[in-house]
Order: sequence, then C-alpha cells, then structure tokens
Amino acid sequence: MTTSAKPPVRERREQFIAQLEKLARTLAHDQSNAAAQARRTLAQLRRSVSDQRHEHEALALIFEHDPPRAEEKIWLLVAGLFAFNPQPTRNRTPLGASLRQLDRKRPGSTAQKRLRQLLAADANSLPHHLRSTLQLLAVDDIPVNYRALLDDAVVLLRPDVDEDRARDVRWRWARDFHSYTAPKTDNDDSSQENDQ
Repeated sequence: MTTSAKPPVRERREQFIAQLEKLARTLAHDQSNAAAQARRTLAQLRRSVSDQRHEHEALALIFEHDPPRAEEKIWLLVAGLFAFNPQPTRNRTPLGASLRQLDRKRPGSTAQKRLRQLLAADANSLPHHLRSTLQLLAVDDIPVNYRALLDDAVVLLRPDVDEDRARDVRWRWARDFHSYTAPKTDNDDSSQENDQ
C-alpha cells in the first residue's frame, strides 16, 4: 500500500484559490451547463458565509483541497467572500490597496471606516467586517488578492493566533491603504519613503 504525501499547506491553499478563480472564469464564459453549475456553487458559498445552515452545501469544495483542520472554517469563509465578487483573473491587489482604490474611486466613501473596523476587529467580529468590506468592494467591482487574503485570515483567525504575526497583517493592510499608488497615474506627487 503506497501513500502519497500531501502537498504543503501553502500549495493546497493556492490550488484552492485557483479552483475558486476557475469558477469565476467559467461563470464569465457563457457555457450553459458549466456556467449554471458555477453559479450554483458560488451561491452556495455566499450562503455559507451568512447562514451556517448552508455550510454543508459548500464543504465539498473545501475538503477537496484537504485544508488543515484548524483552517477549515477559515477556508470556507474566504470561499464565501470570494463568491461575493468572483474575479476570473488573478489579481494581486492586497486588501488594503483595494480599499484605497475604492477611496480614490468614491472619495468620502466608507473605505477608511471599513479599514479601521478591520484593524480593530477581534477573531469573533473579523468575519463580519470582512464580509461587509468585500460586499462594498464588489459594488464597484474592485478585486482583491484572495490568495493573500486567505493567508492573512489564517494568521488572524486560527485558534492559536500569533499576536505578533496578526499585528504584522494589520499593519500591512494599513500600510497598503495609506501608501498604495494606483498604476498609471499622471504626475502623482505623493512620495513614499522606504524605511528599511
């Protein structure tokens, strides 16, 4: 009897997010049966975020990628968040930078307030704040790097949270919001300092 070694957790996380992105690409292409199935799966994932009675419908996708037991609920949360604004392309915009894009697109919006809520949230309230933030970004079709979001959520929501790493995640979100420079701006005279 041969047993195959599991891929490293990081690789499984990437494969999981790649599967979600594949659902979004399928949805974007009008293939009747495949697109209908992708719509159903994304709807199940969305419902799983707001109503625990529907979690069981989304678990097959989660367990297909064999998450570590301590991360299962976190993977389910991120999959549900992805389903609010499925992006068919791999976007590398971090969460803080995505909120900054929203703030620039709609000055005076609640982007800064959402960031403050995310930075102050504990493990119990963070899923709620993430959900409302991702829904807000979806309204303006602003994508998020879900690979990074999954890694960050694992740091912030695991039962054995490392407070130093959690603080680093929060600081990075804030740094990305406050120092993000949108690509292709004309003579933006805001400068960034490198303190390293």
